[in-house]
Amino acid sequence: RLISLNWLLALAERGGVLPRRQDLPEEAFLSSAQLRRIEQSARLGFNSAGSGEAFERFIKEPSPSSFLGFIASFFGRKRN
Repeated sequence: RLISLNWLLALAERGGVLPRRQDLPEEAFLSSAQLRRIEQSARLGFNSAGSGEAFERFIKEPSPSSFLGFIASFFGRKRN
């Protein structure tokens, strides 16, 4: 289980001390729904960043391959 960064920041702001993992309250942990939202947001941000890079490449070097890269970035191609 992953610990929430928001919970850790709030603990630090209060001047708290991090307890043992088994002593943490349930709200200190990310739920599976929260983790899915974080993942989806990260993927969207990554895809839009990839689109911007592909567009810049296409503008600098107009070629069939750069055009296809730009188009593919809109369809959410998988990146390794």
